[in-house]
Amino acid sequence: MAASGNEQPVLAFAEAIDRGDVEAAVALCHPDVDFLSMLDVSGRRHYGRDGIREYFDDVASAWAEWRVEVHRVVAAGDDRVAIVMTMHVRGRESGATLAERTGHVWTVKDGLLLHNELYRDPEEALRAVGATAVAEPAGAEPPAVEKPSAVEKPSAVEKPPAVEKPPVVEEPPAVAGPPATRASDAEREATATRLRTAAGEGRLTLDELADRLESAFGAVTRAELEPLTADLPEQAPPAPTTKARRWIVGIMGGSTQRGRWRIAERCTVVNVMGGSNLDLSAAIVEGPETEVRVFSLMGGSDIFVPDGVHVELTGFAVMGGNDLRLQDAAPPQPGAPVVRVHAYSLMGGTDVKLSRQRRARPTLRA
Repeated sequence: MAASGNEQPVLAFAEAIDRGDVEAAVALCHPDVDFLSMLDVSGRRHYGRDGIREYFDDVASAWAEWRVEVHRVVAAGDDRVAIVMTMHVRGRESGATLAERTGHVWTVKDGLLLHNELYRDPEEALRAVGATAVAEPAGAEPPAVEKPSAVEKPSAVEKPPAVEKPPVVEEPPAVAGPPATRASDAEREATATRLRTAAGEGRLTLDELADRLESAFGAVTRAELEPLTADLPEQAPPAPTTKARRWIVGIMGGSTQRGRWRIAERCTVVNVMGGSNLDLSAAIVEGPETEVRVFSLMGGSDIFVPDGVHVELTGFAVMGGNDLRLQDAAPPQPGAPVVRVHAYSLMGGTDVKLSRQRRARPTLRA
């Protein structure tokens, strides 16, 4: 399939995935790329060029074979490109073969891939860029099916005499059990306290804590509270051995903290002509409130937070800016975890954004 302009890097990236050519795919991506694919059974986004390399490792560990079939590439405006394709895979452990047709909308910056949105319905991806319905690929007509030859009908067979059916016995009506016991405010608060303790022990991530607290404060009966702590021990274990990150420093460079990592109750980030990014969606917190102080000189940080968390941003910026970008976030429930960010920027800035990990989940499984 021929392509030009911004369509070319999108099509070339799909072809690199099809070949399994890691470095070719990395070369097509912007340094700040973030990417989600149906091939990755972990369901998480991948950030930066090192994240693209991790993506290929995840794909190779889940699938013995994979193939990408591109059906359509459509450019819209100056920087958005939609691509419709089918993923053909064979599971490494099960050997099962699967195929999933999806759509992606890529944002292209300076000829490099910056960000994609995944659509289970390819037509939604095309509509997102103002294109028409999905066109079927050339030569997609189904193969002709040979009709079976006529089979001679057997001679009529005399039916056996009808057998009288036994009378239908009606079952007694089910007896309703006792009504479920309603939960009290004290029981909801006790469940929330146990969940916060479990998060401090490293048993729940910040994202999981927010989800369970929302369910706890919305529970009506005790039966709704019990599953929230069913997988947690009754007594607190010894103090965790993993040390929480209290200082993160980036000087003329930077780093990205993501995945399951432990952040201290008060964490300080220092950026000098560089930047350190923090993804808190799977982070382990030490308590109900986490404070992050960011000091930036000619640099800054991107901080990603999960949905359902209280977020506060304070501080100042000189010849730069600090932004809180949570327009799509759902209103947090009372008692939800709190993240306070104090950002002080000179010729730089800090952005607090909503994590994209929960926007789309792959359905393919090996």
